Amino acid sequence: MENNIAAALHQNDMDLYDFGKIRKAKGYPISDYQNSLEMAFILDLEAALLIQNI
Repeated sequence: MENNIAAALHQNDMDLYDFGKIRKAKGYPISDYQNSLEMAFILDLEAALLIQNI
């Protein structure tokens, strides 16, 4: 169960990263890109911690 949750968190984090890159490329404020990367990092950290507990 935790492995599925970790995989879903990781997929969401990759989506956030891609979303941030797209917004940066379209000229949106750099803070949008930074916020997306920060949220992606937090989700990936949570996924890593879940996998370690398996």
